[in-house]
Amino acid sequence: MLYNRTDSPKFCFDLLFDSPFDEAEVQHMALPIICQHVLETALAKTPTMLPSKFETARILLRPVGPEDADAIFSTYAQDDDVVRYLIWRPHRNLSETQAYIRHCLATPPDVERTYMVVGREDNFIRGAFALRQRALHRLDCGYVLASQWQRQGLMTEILTEVAGWTLQQPSLFRIGAVCDVENNGSARVLEKCGFVREGLLRRWLVHPNISNEPRDCYSYARVRS
Repeated sequence: MLYNRTDSPKFCFDLLFDSPFDEAEVQHMALPIICQHVLETALAKTPTMLPSKFETARILLRPVGPEDADAIFSTYAQDDDVVRYLIWRPHRNLSETQAYIRHCLATPPDVERTYMVVGREDNFIRGAFALRQRALHRLDCGYVLASQWQRQGLMTEILTEVAGWTLQQPSLFRIGAVCDVENNGSARVLEKCGFVREGLLRRWLVHPNISNEPRDCYSYARVRS
């Protein structure tokens, strides 16, 4: 019996295990059943492609670029109060912001995307939003908003849109976030967007602007019912 390349047992096993198999090792198997199972499993390993942009009534989320360095540095990256609960220290100079952007761009977009939070009417950068695929079935997110744009419902608007998109994807069942136990503002945003506090993560993240030791964080998530 002849098989084309995608029906052959060798192709199926190579695809699933990412390792070449000797033809003789698989000839004795039940070919149609094994190949179908292996191909379905391999396809299930494909990550969900994170969108290149999101849009809300007031905001455009689009990928960060090298041209954003000046705006990021001047708008929020050097603000002690804004970055207090982030995992990085305030940027001391533009070079640190440029290095941060290079790191964002070097990360594969099916693993993590960093978006600029941009006003649709004025095209001004207001902050950043990160979306990460930690596993094939779930995403995590994080965000920062410049002080002059806080308390206007912008992050609630953004997070509602992103969470809604996430739970409409066939392969995604959860979007989560964590925040420092003292970060009441972030906790309020998450709860307004339907995220549920699942529990306390002891000694979970280092927030270097508060302490050099890992701090307790709350775990929040929205899940598909």
